[in-house]
Amino acid sequence: MEKASDDPLDVEIDFSNSRPNPYWLGVVDRRCVRLLDDDLAKSFPDDASAKDALRVLLSTRKKA
Repeated sequence: MEKASDDPLDVEIDFSNSRPNPYWLGVVDRRCVRLLDDDLAKSFPDDASAKDALRVLLSTRKKA
């Protein structure tokens, strides 16, 4: 038997027609936000892996 959810929003609000907010970049610091293509996001699933890869790339660029 499946346990019922305690979250009232699951029942009260229909999110099936929701869409991303096109204006969200206007309220965040753009220096801290980078948008990745889907293939890159799959390769770097978290902030740490993306940062590590970029640091390796920068270190090899400095040596060359």
